[in-house]
Amino acid sequence: MDHITERTDRGYVGHAERRVSLRDLIRGGILRPGIAIELRTRNGKQQAVVTDDGDIRIGDRLFRSPTAAAKAVAGYQVDGWIKWRVPSSGDRLLVELRDQYLAEVNRN
Repeated sequence: MDHITERTDRGYVGHAERRVSLRDLIRGGILRPGIAIELRTRNGKQQAVVTDDGDIRIGDRLFRSPTAAAKAVAGYQVDGWIKWRVPSSGDRLLVELRDQYLAEVNRN
């Protein structure tokens, strides 16, 4: 499956050369605002919530991208799209939801 070709500040450029953000996934009906996501680390799980604007809220902190949120949790650079899971979506990774969105956009 074709994943990331270039990272940007708010999302990624995928195989369709289109920037994708969590806001796009919300607008596309693939992700709901208020949905819980989680990142698993050696020390356990970190829960977060996707906001109406497509940001990620961890406690009282807001992050504009999955990668920024993942880095804050892990303490080092990590690709948040491949680390954050959506338990209510069959434990799918955000990258899988992004790929679904891109496939739907490319069909139209």
